[in-house]
Amino acid sequence: MSKQIILGLKGEAGLWMVDLDAGTAARVAESDAFLSEANAARAAGESLIDGIDLAVAAEMRADAPSQRLSFSN
Repeated sequence: MSKQIILGLKGEAGLWMVDLDAGTAARVAESDAFLSEANAARAAGESLIDGIDLAVAAEMRADAPSQRLSFSN
């Protein structure tokens, strides 16, 4: 059984399916009622977290040393 996570990034519309075993991420179509409701809740400012004990959004900085992440507050 593969391990998959559905992600939504703050400030970005839409959801992503991340397959940890395959090392892939793909935009998810909101054809499923749960996903549509979850995305609507996100748009209203709610956070939905289940089964994850750490999640941090980070961006690569052009001026940062190779392979270093930049975390903003």
